[in-house]
Amino acid sequence: MFRTLVRGVVLAALCTSSLAHAADRVPPAEGIAETLLLVAPAASCPAGAVCFEAPGLVHAPTPAAPVGRVAFLPPAGAARRFKLTMDVTVGPWYPQETDGKHLIYWFVMSKNLDMPGLLYFRGPGKNQAFARHGIGLTHPQKIKIIRPFAAQVGHTYRVENDYDMAGGLYTVKITDLATGKLMVSLRGKPNVASYTVKPGTKILVDMGFPPGKVETEVPSYGWKYTDVRVEVYLQ
Repeated sequence: MFRTLVRGVVLAALCTSSLAHAADRVPPAEGIAETLLLVAPAASCPAGAVCFEAPGLVHAPTPAAPVGRVAFLPPAGAARRFKLTMDVTVGPWYPQETDGKHLIYWFVMSKNLDMPGLLYFRGPGKNQAFARHGIGLTHPQKIKIIRPFAAQVGHTYRVENDYDMAGGLYTVKITDLATGKLMVSLRGKPNVASYTVKPGTKILVDMGFPPGKVETEVPSYGWKYTDVRVEVYLQ
C-alpha cells in the first residue's frame, strides 16, 4: 500500500541566518529551494513503509557550501518508526578543532523540536560517536548518547539511525563499508510511542556545519555524504 519511493533533489547552501539545528524552528536559509520528485513504486521499499532516497553523492562540504540538505514530503498519518541510512566518507578533521563536533546528520520533522536523530563524529582528543534525539523536546532537553569511536580518515562508514518508537528502541549503528565490521552501536529509548505526521510536514536531513556559528560545532570540509535514504513506517 505504501510501497512508494520518492527521490529528493539535493540542496546545498550556506545558512547565513541562525542555524536550523541550533534552534527550535527552521529559519529561512539563503540559496535553498526545495524540490520533491515522485517516481514509480519500488520493490526495495518494505511493506508498510514509505521510502525516500537521494542516491549517489549528496553533499561534499566546501567553504562556499558547508551545509547540505535533503528534504522529503511524507504522507500524513501516525508513524511508528523512522529510519535513516546514509554513507559518510571521513575527510580531514577540522584542523582548528579536531575534537569538535563534525555533523553527520541532523534528522528532523520540519524543525528541531521533533528529532528522530542527530549524529556527530568527534576526532582526535575526543574520538566519539555523539548522538542526540527526542520528540517534542527543546534542544537542551534532547537525550544524549555518547560512545567511544575513532573514525578513520579515508574510511567510508554506513550509518543507520533507527528510531523505532513502537518498539521502544533507538539505535545508531556505524559499520565500516570496506570490512563490513560493525564499529559501534549506540542504543537508547525514544521518548514517545508514535508520532503524528501532519499535512505539510517535511523530513529534513542536514549534513555538515559552517564554522564559527555554534561553539564546538565545526565544518567537515573534504568529507563526502552519499546515498541518503529515509523510511517512514505508518501504523
